[in-house]
Amino acid sequence: MKGHIYFELARVYWECQAHFGLSNGATSLYFYLLHRFNQARWPKTLAVSSLEIGGILGISKPSLLKFK
Repeated sequence: MKGHIYFELARVYWECQAHFGLSNGATSLYFYLLHRFNQARWPKTLAVSSLEIGGILGISKPSLLKFK
């Protein structure tokens, strides 16, 4: 069942991309968080620090805040 969530959220991304034209940074953030939730087996909440995200994506804190 939870695998369907992954595909549904990928579909939602493409709808948002078509409507709003998401930046590369916003796209990277979206799919990184999707990856982390999938790795954790879809808990109700998941704590991921801005430092971790910035390090993985290679972006600064101000850029991360903009992408959020």
